Amino acid sequence: MQAFFDVKQRTARAVRLLFLTTLISAAPAVIHAQEDSQREPERITEPNLSVAEAPRQNLSGLEWLERLAQINRTSNFEVSFVLTRAGQEMTPYLWRHAVLEDGLEAEQLNLQNGPGQEMIRLGNVVSVFEPDVQPYSIYA
Repeated sequence: MQAFFDVKQRTARAVRLLFLTTLISAAPAVIHAQEDSQREPERITEPNLSVAEAPRQNLSGLEWLERLAQINRTSNFEVSFVLTRAGQEMTPYLWRHAVLEDGLEAEQLNLQNGPGQEMIRLGNVVSVFEPDVQPYSIYA
């Protein structure tokens, strides 16, 4: 029973980590948009601009988060990052996100050191692969 509880706890942490990395990953696109906005403004005539290409506006915090979420849902990217916690070991991850041809979102999160851990999300289904644990999937 304790092993099941540990797996459930790790899964909850993994899903939270996927959520947080989703928010964090879009930051480079926003930084790029901010850097571009410091240059001379260009006249943009195309009606369908991507979020990162939109001219800088005075946006609220909520509007920035909405832009970040939209970039995250519509972009293909690969991000390497290191999770650090005070007094604990640093944990490196590789995160990939893609939007498939049919519009389905796919994500992969890999632990880059230790015995290995991988999570794959297709749409609303997250599959978890860990050593010494039977693979399982949950609806997120």
